[in-house]
Amino acid sequence: MSFFGLRASTPQQARVLYVDDDPAVLRAFARTVTSAGWKVDLAVNAETALKLARKNSYAVVVADHHMPDMTGEQLIAQLRPLQPQASYVVVTGHSDLAVAACKTPGLFVVISKPWDSETLLNILTACKRRRSHISSARRSA
Repeated sequence: MSFFGLRASTPQQARVLYVDDDPAVLRAFARTVTSAGWKVDLAVNAETALKLARKNSYAVVVADHHMPDMTGEQLIAQLRPLQPQASYVVVTGHSDLAVAACKTPGLFVVISKPWDSETLLNILTACKRRRSHISSARRSA
């Protein structure tokens, strides 16, 4: 719609970064999340994730717990200074690791693999809302 030749702006798509060394899991995540209207960036390792985090702003960062170069928690520790307003989620296929991951500072939630698509999307939506509230509070201060 236009008013005096100006177009109405559309709300910006929420952006999520997903880091996992398993390409099949990356594809499944992307398929699920993009179908719900999210913009998704994928990284197969920590190095790629850090490069993406230096270029883009994310509402949510999701990292697999067990990766060859570092754990999801170690990656989150490196990403937090680059993405301080992002919500952080760890995904794990090992339920015993989920408890240990909960001790990670700034971690929003731990999701078990395989995830339920509806639950995953609900968590991402909650993360996005949390970021909006944080941003609004900072602007008000």
